[in-house]
Amino acid sequence: YTISNNVLALEGTIHIPDDVKVNEQLVESKELEHLVHSLSLVKVENLSDINVLTLFKNVLDTNGDHPLKDEQIDTLFESRIIEVTSSNYVKEAFSVEKEETIFKLPQNVEVKVEENKVITIDYVHSDIDKKELINLIKSSRKLGFTDFEVVPFTLSEFLNEATMEDLQVILLSKINSYNLGIQIQEQNEPEGLFNEFLAIPDDFVPFYGEYDTGKEFKSDLYPFLESMIKIYDNPNLKNILDSLTGDSSQSNSLLTYDNDEVYEQLAEAMTNGRILLNTIPKLAEKFVANYSGTYLTKGSIQIPQDKDVTYWRGENVIDGELYKFFIAMNRIAKIDIAQPQSILDAKNAAEQSDVLKNAISVSYPF
Repeated sequence: YTISNNVLALEGTIHIPDDVKVNEQLVESKELEHLVHSLSLVKVENLSDINVLTLFKNVLDTNGDHPLKDEQIDTLFESRIIEVTSSNYVKEAFSVEKEETIFKLPQNVEVKVEENKVITIDYVHSDIDKKELINLIKSSRKLGFTDFEVVPFTLSEFLNEATMEDLQVILLSKINSYNLGIQIQEQNEPEGLFNEFLAIPDDFVPFYGEYDTGKEFKSDLYPFLESMIKIYDNPNLKNILDSLTGDSSQSNSLLTYDNDEVYEQLAEAMTNGRILLNTIPKLAEKFVANYSGTYLTKGSIQIPQDKDVTYWRGENVIDGELYKFFIAMNRIAKIDIAQPQSILDAKNAAEQSDVLKNAISVSYPF
């Protein structure tokens, strides 16, 4: 009774759901066991010391002497009191009224997951549930958050530091995945990281996870970030991206890499997911604009706006139009009129590209 009374006396500081109360004077013994266990995980020894802000700081801390392991986080919310109290705290921390907070609490959205199946992504129903709380903590630890103000967060720093292994954990949180999606949209504004380069679909969906048992929905966010992490991890691809998102680039700087693998890697990255597929026409236009020379008839080039992944990527990237386009542009930019073989190489490459097959304008010098 003493522990139960002490817990009930804290109502207001903590949230005690009705489903763990035997009556108004008594909390279920099983819940009290879970509560004591949860508090021990976050180093709280006295009930009067319960402070949800401190709880989350302790849980998010990965640099202390004994950071929580994933399996311990899984059991942290066995206590319904901790679950509901944490849920309310998270909703407050991500409140849209708090302008100093970068990440916001998302609204529910409907998304099409199959041809004839539309589901509602329920980000925050009556409470943020246990699964999302667990995923949110694991995700936030990977993101390096020390609390949920997340004021220091920048997308460029995230892309520089994230790994593919991290990404799968990070996006399991519906709240964090939603907010990363918002960051991408905001960074596509003028002067942002992507500076209007991306062609983000109007029905862009940042959700990632399971929508039915065993059915995974990767949406638009996962493939985009997957490609961006690969690009940021590759100096050549990062240099190309910087040129594409900048206001200007040196003539032919995009076109003269000596290693064809650079263009294969770029084609693979840019044909991954709807955002980057939608961006390919703008990418191709920038490559054409970057060319400086007399061997390309720019006015004859028609870049298709509505082709799918099969057209641009092919079966294995190198047989897709995007790679063929890159190689043709590369060979045309490298034409040396004194070297007949360079002209043959350019003509052969252009003939392979659907976009450039009628755009090369150079005659054999013999």
